Amino acid sequence: MIKVAVVDDDELICQEIVRLISKCNVHYDFDFCSECYTSCEEMYRLLANGENYDLIFLDIEFPGMNGIELGKLLRMKMKNYDTQIVFISTIRDYAMELFKIRPIAFLIKPIAYEDLCKCLQDYMLDYSNSDSFLEYISENTKHKIKLKEVLYLESNGKKVIFHTKTDCKFRLAGRSVVMD
Repeated sequence: MIKVAVVDDDELICQEIVRLISKCNVHYDFDFCSECYTSCEEMYRLLANGENYDLIFLDIEFPGMNGIELGKLLRMKMKNYDTQIVFISTIRDYAMELFKIRPIAFLIKPIAYEDLCKCLQDYMLDYSNSDSFLEYISENTKHKIKLKEVLYLESNGKKVIFHTKTDCKFRLAGRSVVMD
């Protein structure tokens, strides 16, 4: 499952993007799980507390902390270069400011279904071609874990236990994913 955050101060836009992502999930057999956030401060707190997202659709203009500031914090302060960012805005003139943050795309609102799907297809192409994942099948479902998240593997009879660095529920203790 690929975790996606949609961050926009307009809740209707957030919901529309999540709806479009769900539609792409069905049409292209993707496995995106999307969540909405309406402030950069809220998103930053989650990220600073160890919440991980694979992809963030990030509006630029917000009251308070804006999307560019959040992108800079993510890249420069948190040193997170794994989370991919797609900036979204009604204004086209941000290209030079976004260059240092290295987003994978920039979409103009209102976002067309075709543009969003193309963006997700491009992301999936990069994601699936990455060799930095450990793939396994459990209960007839294919899963991926980022290699840098794996602390060690433990063999227990016919089971393999993946010990990883982070998990939402057991963030401090690490997590174990059991594969039969």
